[in-house]
Parts: sequence; structure tokens; C-alpha cells
Amino acid sequence: MMLNLIFLIIVIMLALLGVLVVRDKPKEKINRSFFILVIFIIVWLVFNYLENAPLGLRWNNLFLKLDFSFGPLLAYFFLLFALNFPESKKYKYFTKILFLPIAILAFLSFFTPYIIKDVHLSNGRLLFEDGSLFVGDVIVTLIYFGMGFIKWVLNYKKLKARKKMQLLCVFLGALISVTLTLFVNIFLQKIVNIQYFRLANFSTVFFVAFTAYAILRHQLFDIRKAIQITILYGIAFSFFLAVYTSLIYIFGQFFALMITPALSSIISASLMLLLYPNFKLFFQKKTDKFFYRYPYDPRVVLKEISDNCNHKFDFDEFFDCFVNIIENRVKINKILLVVLNEKREPMIIKNHNFNRKMSYFIKSTKCPKQILDYFNKYKYPVPLQNKSNELEKLIANDKQIEWRNELLKKSAVTLILPVYKKNNLIAFFFFGPKLSQEIYYPQDLQIFEGLINHLSLTFENIFLYTELKKYSKNLEEKVMRRTRQLEDLNENQALFMADIYHELQTPLAVLKGNLSLMSNRRLNEFETDKAFVRMDRSVDRLSNLIKDLIFLSKADVGKVELKKDNINFSELTLNMFDDSLILAEDKGIELLADIEKNIFINADREKIKSLLFNLVSNALKFTPAGKIIKINLSQDGQKVYFQIADQGIGIAEKDLPNLFSRFYRIDHSNEEKGSGLGLAICKWIVQAHGGEINVKSELGQGSIFKVSLPLYF
Repeated sequence: MMLNLIFLIIVIMLALLGVLVVRDKPKEKINRSFFILVIFIIVWLVFNYLENAPLGLRWNNLFLKLDFSFGPLLAYFFLLFALNFPESKKYKYFTKILFLPIAILAFLSFFTPYIIKDVHLSNGRLLFEDGSLFVGDVIVTLIYFGMGFIKWVLNYKKLKARKKMQLLCVFLGALISVTLTLFVNIFLQKIVNIQYFRLANFSTVFFVAFTAYAILRHQLFDIRKAIQITILYGIAFSFFLAVYTSLIYIFGQFFALMITPALSSIISASLMLLLYPNFKLFFQKKTDKFFYRYPYDPRVVLKEISDNCNHKFDFDEFFDCFVNIIENRVKINKILLVVLNEKREPMIIKNHNFNRKMSYFIKSTKCPKQILDYFNKYKYPVPLQNKSNELEKLIANDKQIEWRNELLKKSAVTLILPVYKKNNLIAFFFFGPKLSQEIYYPQDLQIFEGLINHLSLTFENIFLYTELKKYSKNLEEKVMRRTRQLEDLNENQALFMADIYHELQTPLAVLKGNLSLMSNRRLNEFETDKAFVRMDRSVDRLSNLIKDLIFLSKADVGKVELKKDNINFSELTLNMFDDSLILAEDKGIELLADIEKNIFINADREKIKSLLFNLVSNALKFTPAGKIIKINLSQDGQKVYFQIADQGIGIAEKDLPNLFSRFYRIDHSNEEKGSGLGLAICKWIVQAHGGEINVKSELGQGSIFKVSLPLYF
């Protein structure tokens, strides 16, 4: 009797497990293949049980053949489940090919004597004689079971931690059950010749136990909520039945009332209505460590969010805090935050556990605008998986809104929570399904409705803090930039004064020295003339230096005015060339020119003459005798190009970046040093006319100065 009860419990547990799995996701291959496997296990268990029941030889023979027919089929559907678990793949033609030998064996087992040759009863035991293909039937069955186990072993390393634990539990349960079944049916029955067939019925308890453990602890099939509710209803029904039966017995023994069954039903139902809500809460709390879902107080969750997240002034910190509370309390582990900019475009996207494509989907689809339009009209959270809400009505009336279906299909979004700032939508949250796979209940929506006002204040504080932080950072950068400019100005001023002092020192020293000679001793006429020449040069040098300094000082404060006019640049360049020929001949330098005629520009004549004079003077100064200087003037489109190329001593690469800086002079020990202001003035003149000046040079190979100016008629 006890064995029969245990067998009945095993069958009921298997059937319940299969129904719950296929009911949860009936279209999933894994769920369907598991359900089919469970059905064949139950059928095989029933046939195995009945073949040893006292039904007579005819019936025992029938159930024995059915047992051996369903054995290979059970192996096939086990392999089918193994091919789809833990990851479903397409094995369409492969599974059809594998089914062919199994179908043949099942046919031979039931309709021919090739598997079971003869069956008879001996001392109340069912004995059978092997057919010619019995061993082949066992081998094929073992091969199919073996292929399933091998597939699991090969895929184990490729899986993630949770999937590994799921596979390990199912693998161990199936391996123990199959091993015990084969041991009982082949070894104990055929070799030891003891009738232990019924023990095979209890081997499946390991498969049930390990699978149930994988469901409860490692989220296999994710039907924990369904199991929890089933157990809850089972206990509640048992309680109702116990109260009902007890009342009937009591009333029958002591009162012998005629309406005992009806009165018992009323009392039992009343007790259930009174006790069930409290019992449900108690049961859910006590089973939370297995089923992870328990009732919570929305006010407590809102207070926790307010206490922990309200002081966060950074979106990253706030999002991490918010996700942690929602995930632990409300049991939602997929959350996406989208913050809108002033143009109502996604500005910040924070993603927790949603597919990466979700972020790209939000940016690429028309979803944000449609959500914006919707939430400007309906200012409350929308559970997309719940039926008969305002959004459903809107979608039913407007066929153009398709974003709801896109969200549900592509990313499993089940709730959208808007966030407002002064009645303007500034952000919204996307939430995935609850871990229990239930719809959002009123207590869930109570939290999200309370969050709308709370998050509005929080986000406003974050925005204000962000703007203040940005303003402070910009102000700090401006202060630092101004400070650096003042430091550079002070440093440049100090260097400038030092350079001026150095530049004035040399001509003044020459003047002072010559005056001292003239006053301290009598000079002849030749020596006096020579002293006057030196003093005259020093005065000229002082005059030019002061003139250049005054020019640059005025240029720095914007007091140099350009007196622009339409001038003939070709004629100006030709005049400069003619004036420079005598100086070039004196130094033994060949001066060549290629000047395009009638090029007019709108410029300051005197400034352009100063530019040309400085460039030609530098070329003559640093070009040795016997070398060539080429001057070129040309027009190209809206640009005029002046170029002077010499074969002088050239400029080192390290000096090129500073060549146009004030008082920067290259150390040429054999040449007379200038003031270091000429090229700086040239650069200012060119830039003041909207042009550019560049230099290419190599030490010992000469230099090329190129000026480009805009062409104005």
C-alpha cells in the first residue's frame, strides 16, 4: 500500500511539473520538449507498474510489450530534450533521422517476437524470454541516452554560472534515474533473476528532485512563482478539506444534524475567507528564500528610496542607488533610464541588464516622441503587459502607434514611468518584467505613482546641481585662464623690458665710449670723423629700435590704423627690386625677379613697403657673395603670393617655431645681429591685411619666405 502511494505521488509530481513548465511558456522548444519527456516518463512508469500487477498473463504481456515499446521512445525524447536544453537550437532534420530507428524498435517490440520472444508467469512472477534483437534494442536505447549526456558534457564549459548549475542538477538527476532503471531492468531481472521491476518506478524520483531543486534554486524554467502558488493552494485546499471533514465527524458524533455537510461547508469557507489572506502573507514570507517573492509595503520602499537616493546629485550615483532598491525590494532586475535634453532628445541613457540593443533602439526609433506625446496627456505609469489600460485604448484608436509592440518584442519592456519637471517630461524609466513573471499589481503601481512626484524633485535637484557644477567649472576655467594670461603677460613684460634694456645698451655704450674718447684726449681729423660715423650709426639704430617698439606697442592696443587703398602690388615690388639691386651688387649677390604685372590689392602702401623691405633686407643680410636671391610675385584665384627665396645660411629647425617672436634672434656669430623685431612686424602687417606668412628653411640650404594676401579690386 505504501509503495503504491509513493508511486502515485511520483506520477502526480511529474505531471504537475510538466504542466507548470509548458503552461509558463508553451511556445518555447525547451519547455515543450521537457513536457513531452515528462509525459513519456509517466506513460512508461504506468506500463512498468501495470505489467507486474495481478491482472492476468494476457494483460501483463500487453503492458510488458508497451513497456519495451515506450523504452526506446523515452530515450529518444530524452535526447530531444538534451538537444534543446539549456539552449534551444535547430535540429529539424537531425531529429527526424534519429526518430526512424526508434520507431522501428517500438514497432518490433509490440508487434513481433524479435525483442520479447515469450512471456509466462512463474510463481506469481512475470518472466520473459529474449528475442533475437533484444540486445540491439538495449544498445540503441543506451546510445540515445548516451548522446544526450555527451551533449550536456560538451556544452557545460560554454555556459555561464547559472546555466551551469541548472545543467548540473538536471544531468545528475537524469543520470542517476537512467542508471538505476537500466540496472533494475537488465541486471537484477535478467542476471540475478529476481523480480525487482517495481523498483524502476521509484528511480525517477531523483530526476524529479534534482529538477525541482534546479527550478527553486537556479531559476530553471523560471516557474518558481507557479510552484509557490500551487503549493499555497494545495495547503489551503488541504486545510479546507481537513476542517470540512472534522466538522462532519464532530457534528455526526455529537449533534447528528441533518444539515451537517452544508453547515460544514459554510463554516469551512468562512474560516478560509478569514484566515487565507494572513496565511498567504505568512506563507510567502516563510518561502521567500526559495521563491524570492514576498509582499512589501510600498510606503517603506518609497521611504527607503527617499532616504538613500534623495541626496545623490549625480545621475550615476542616483541610478545605482535606485536600481539596488528596486531590484531587492520590488524584484525587477531590468531598468533603463532615459533623460531628455531641451530638444526632447535622449541625452543620458543608463542601462541595467537590458540588452545592449535597447539603447540603440531608443535612439533610432520614433518611440521617444510618441512616449512624449502620450505622457504629456496621461501623467501616470503605464504597465504595458496589463490589459485594458488607457494606452491600450489609445493604440486601438491610432494604428500608427506601433512602438508598444516593438518594445515588447525587442526588449521585453513591461512598464514605463515618466518623470516631470514643472509639468514637462524630462525623463522616463523603462522597466522589464518582474522576476516572478507576474503582472504589475496595485501595490507595485502604488510605488511607481508615488515615485513620479518624488523623482521630479530629485531630478530637479540633480539638474540644478549639474548646472551649478558646470557653471562653477566654467568660472574656474575662466579664472585659471585669466590668471595664466596675466602670468604670461607679466612674464612677457619682464622679458620685453629686459630685451629693450639689452637693445638700448649697445648703441648707448657706443655713444658713451666715443664721447669719452673725444673729451678725454685730442683726436686727429680722421679719428674724429670715424667716431662721428659710429655715433651716427648708433643714433640710427636707436631711432629704428624706438620706432619699431612704438609701432608694436600701438599694434598691441589696436591703435595702428591701416590706410588702405587700391595699390599696384606689382609696381611696388618692382621698385623694391630696383632699389635692392645696388646693395646686392655691392655684396656680390645675384638678385632675380619674376613679377606678374598689374596685380592690385587693397592695402596700406607704407606697411606693405615695410614688409617687402624687411624680407629683402634679411635675405641680403644672411646670403653670402656668389649666391642667388629670387623674388616672385603671382596671383592665383583670390590670393596674391609674394615669395623670396635665398641661398643663404639657412635656419635650424629648432629656431623655426620662434622665428616671428619679438626679440628672437638666431645666433650667427659671423653676422651683425639685428633687433629681433623685423619679422615680428612683418607677421603683424600680414595678419592685419588678412593674410598668412610662412617660412621653409634648412640649415646651410637657404630659406624661403612666402606671403599670401587676399586680392581686393
